[in-house]
Amino acid sequence: MNQQRLDAIRRSAAAKLERVLTSAFLYSLFGYLVGERWSDPPVLELACDSDDNLCVRESGLPFLGQTLCPRSAFVRAVLDVAEQVNLTPAERAHVLQRIPAPKSKVFRSDRPA
Repeated sequence: MNQQRLDAIRRSAAAKLERVLTSAFLYSLFGYLVGERWSDPPVLELACDSDDNLCVRESGLPFLGQTLCPRSAFVRAVLDVAEQVNLTPAERAHVLQRIPAPKSKVFRSDRPA
């Protein structure tokens, strides 16, 4: 998919999500998911910790701050909102790809190779 089409999808998703009435913090997270800064301080990063909880880093913080919730719960919430605002499949995929993947559990063996 070309960059022009991706940007059109992002803008369309942003326009739909921008109308959601919610808390300032969730509004900031939705802005992050569509590459917009809808709050001050804005969310700069989402990451999964070792327990697959989402952690948030806001502007001005050099580290990941508060633990948000389990990644799976956040994905479900985003999908619920996506349905409410009628995101297209392409818009929904664009938003979901901004949510970090769970940390993979690395298999380590104590046995020599």
